[in-house]
Amino acid sequence: MKSNQNPDGLGSLAREALSSVSASPVKPSAADEGSNERQNKTIRIRKSFNERLRDATHAHSKAQSKKVTESDIIDEALVDWFAKQDRLNEKSKK
Repeated sequence: MKSNQNPDGLGSLAREALSSVSASPVKPSAADEGSNERQNKTIRIRKSFNERLRDATHAHSKAQSKKVTESDIIDEALVDWFAKQDRLNEKSKK
């Protein structure tokens, strides 16, 4: 059985996930500042997203030498998404 990993130890999904994630974390908006309390939320996501999320979590944990959770990655993605929505709303008000 062939391995789907390259010499660097990362699978193609993990490498792709790492290349698509920003190198520096996004700062939360002023409204979100200090509101890092988390709540449980059960959602359904695409199978391919689940696989990429798992691979990205592993790759980020290894690269940062600390535990990175799926929630951390989802949180960062939502910060980006909400910031984009805020910018679009501001443009539409002008």
